[in-house]
Amino acid sequence: MKRSGRKRLLTASAVWIAIFSEELQEPIVLARDDEAAKAAPAGFVIYTEAEVALLLTATPEELREVHKAKRFFSGFVVGCVPKSETSGI
Repeated sequence: MKRSGRKRLLTASAVWIAIFSEELQEPIVLARDDEAAKAAPAGFVIYTEAEVALLLTATPEELREVHKAKRFFSGFVVGCVPKSETSGI
C-alpha cells in the first residue's frame, strides 16, 4: 500500500497477493477486483485494485485510519475526501 514502504510477499494467486505492509505493520491482501477478494484467504484485510487507486494520495495517517475502519467493519473504500476538506464538518 505505501508507495515508499517495503512490502514482503507472503503468498499469491493469479488474482490476489498477500503482503506484509510496513506502513500498516500487518499482512494485507491486494485483490484484482471484488470477485478476487472473495477468493482471498480469510483473516486478512483485503484491498481491491479500485480501493488502492482511491488511496494513492492518502497520507500514512489517513491510510492507517482507513485500514482500522476496514478491519473493524469489513468494509470497502468507495471514495476519499482529504482530511483538510472535512475539518469544518
